[in-house]
Amino acid sequence: MKKQTDKIKHEPLLYIHTITNSNVDAAMQSSLLLEVKKRKAENAKSRMEEEKAVSSKQRGNKAGEETKKLKKPFYTLSLEEKIHYLVGPPMDAHKKMCKIITTEREYIGKVEGYHNEILAVNTPNVPDSIFLTLQEIKEIHVIGI
Repeated sequence: MKKQTDKIKHEPLLYIHTITNSNVDAAMQSSLLLEVKKRKAENAKSRMEEEKAVSSKQRGNKAGEETKKLKKPFYTLSLEEKIHYLVGPPMDAHKKMCKIITTEREYIGKVEGYHNEILAVNTPNVPDSIFLTLQEIKEIHVIGI
């Protein structure tokens, strides 16, 4: 019984004497090359499909990007934008201490709520919230930014 390796003659890796080199065909190498070519073709097809899917998502996101607000520094925001930022902070962020300057005096505290142009401010030295109208407020500064 002949083994399959007997059919294939491999070239030696190191020659002791100079001999003529003849090309030896090995069946396993050709089958391996075919498998590699098939994999490359499959990978190329899958990449093309992914690129098409991504480009279609990007087309859909372009309309959504227009509705997204651009990030601006806090000091450049208008008074109402500052209030909306302070009322609805992200879930992982804490409410920030603010310095609210009105026509009569200054308040230091956290913005608790805003409804019908009335701002509720919780100050550390007063147990109840202070309610200020939008017309009274001149400026809002965040302490610590």
